[in-house]
Amino acid sequence: MSDDAVPKAKTAQMKLEHFYQVAVQAAVDRNQRRVELERKLAADTMLTDERKQRQIAQLGRRESTFLRLRRTKLGLDDFRTVKVIGKGAFGEVRPAAESRVLHAPICSHALQRRFGLCRRSTPARSML
Repeated sequence: MSDDAVPKAKTAQMKLEHFYQVAVQAAVDRNQRRVELERKLAADTMLTDERKQRQIAQLGRRESTFLRLRRTKLGLDDFRTVKVIGKGAFGEVRPAAESRVLHAPICSHALQRRFGLCRRSTPARSML
């Protein structure tokens, strides 16, 4: 075995443990939110059973939408840019807003040309 194999294996193990620890904690948090809502709805005697079921289903849809958005990878096509606000030796910066959202907040979009950074010819790279 090489000298750097053990540290690499330890690093990979730590990354996997962290990934699963975060995933389990997120699942526990989701379950706690559902249990808390069910407890709150059980204490409220004014609501009908149908309305309580709708609120629980609505919470499930919100959680599902959140998880789907979290898994979504963003690319250049997901943003609309207006104009160039800065140019430098390695690229340019533009204000950008998410195109799926009507009143999305404006953020900056840096487009880097990597021909000056790398030896081999690589295409432009976008950093959001």
